Amino acid sequence: MGGAGDRDRAVQALTDLGFSADKARSVLDQMANGADRRAYGGASRDAADTVGSATLWLSATVLMSLLFGILGGMLGVRGSRRIVRGTNRDPVTARPRILSKT
Repeated sequence: MGGAGDRDRAVQALTDLGFSADKARSVLDQMANGADRRAYGGASRDAADTVGSATLWLSATVLMSLLFGILGGMLGVRGSRRIVRGTNRDPVTARPRILSKT
């Protein structure tokens, strides 16, 4: 039976749905020739472009978040350094001086 039997069943199913037998065969021929793939090819490319663009923006956002997190951590560590003041050498929390070298 194979392909011919499947085609006959598909024609029968379409005629049961209200298509004429000629119209059902025509629809099946178009599907077999790939006409539906050509019609939806542009939509597929548009969807792929949209997904690619969204992925690019998401990656850029994650990278910027990582860089700002590292920068914030560096500034936080630098601002909360302990220094030794006085003669008894007790560590005292210094006043934060952001971006200073002293």
